[in-house]
Amino acid sequence: MTQAAGQYAASPAAQRVVLLDVLRGFALLGIIQVNWIAYFNGLRPSSTVLTSSSEALDVLAWAWQSLFVEGKFYPIFAFLFGYGFCLQWRALERRAIAVRPLLARRFVWLLVIGILHGTLLYFGDILTLYALAGLVLVAQGLGSRAEALRMCAFWAVVSLALAVLDAVTATSLAFGTATVSPFSPGIWEGLALGAHGQLVLVASAREAFLVHLGWYLESMRQGSFIFLPQILLFMSLGVSAAHMGVLQHPRLYRVFWTRLLWIAATFGLAVNLAYTWFGWLAVFGPRPEQAQAVASCLYDFVALLCPLYIVLCIRLVRLRVLSKLVAALAASGKLALSNYLGQSLFMLVAFFFFAKSRGPGWHVYELTVSGLLVAVLQIVVAPIYLRRFPSGPAEHLWRLYTYRHIKRQS
Repeated sequence: MTQAAGQYAASPAAQRVVLLDVLRGFALLGIIQVNWIAYFNGLRPSSTVLTSSSEALDVLAWAWQSLFVEGKFYPIFAFLFGYGFCLQWRALERRAIAVRPLLARRFVWLLVIGILHGTLLYFGDILTLYALAGLVLVAQGLGSRAEALRMCAFWAVVSLALAVLDAVTATSLAFGTATVSPFSPGIWEGLALGAHGQLVLVASAREAFLVHLGWYLESMRQGSFIFLPQILLFMSLGVSAAHMGVLQHPRLYRVFWTRLLWIAATFGLAVNLAYTWFGWLAVFGPRPEQAQAVASCLYDFVALLCPLYIVLCIRLVRLRVLSKLVAALAASGKLALSNYLGQSLFMLVAFFFFAKSRGPGWHVYELTVSGLLVAVLQIVVAPIYLRRFPSGPAEHLWRLYTYRHIKRQS
């Protein structure tokens, strides 16, 4: 591990290779915090995990989640999916391999894993949406940088239109001029686990599976409207960024990253501060419905903070003093899919071992800390695992299925 860490810190070529893995490893730290709370409280607005009698530690943990975590990490993963998609397409073209069928198999495999993950482990699965968005990219083709930028503009317009519709409907609900909306935060009320759900009451594994399956199908139905266009936007941004080479050659794009850093540190931080403030007012303010409507509108723009995290990772890779941390994060990111599935397995085990006995006793700060501990454990174990195995079990199966026809022909 020490030798690898020194290589990452010293070699610019190695830095370019490891940066994508570092970003994936860093994103996993945020993904599990969001998923852990959602697993036990349902896919609902984050402020609804609080009550007017919540403890101070719960409020602080929620504020941390709302300001720095919620809605900031799935865009990074989608961006990296698009970035990797472009690099893979080019690599396959250089090898004279039929690109579309191979990448289509890759995303079909991910779709199957997402469905299994969503029905068996965690109803809030995101892999299904990544796979569907990836198949759209395959159908679209790589194209030129100009074409990729046009696709970014198209999905930005679609996402903005849905955000406006979300804002209109949420405001209508808050002020009593509408009674139902497919975009309302209230759609998630029936998807709560733990203290708010039915799973602690089921009598059999079959009944638990059927309840979980219903939640997964409902979350995918709603997520297709809300998140799929956003994921396509971030993936298209990743493709455009790969055309430019902003992560392969970050030193050549210092001005680009500096400008993005200022945007994230000003507009992004301002939006997230406002989102957190109105989320707090939704619990402790005099007009909770109206405050929640504003928070719901702001949620569509919290991803403006993402460039800050990407720039921090770029600078982290360059620091020799933190080379061991960089190596550990890169190892965790190299096992991103296995770690993501492993996080859900941790949640399932924790739920069935502790949730039935604890009931409604889970605190937000307990869920936040426990999620972070699982992520840290994965970061510690990943370099040890990679000393013996070249890839994670999920990544290995993914690669076998994707390239099986090529290996048979050769």
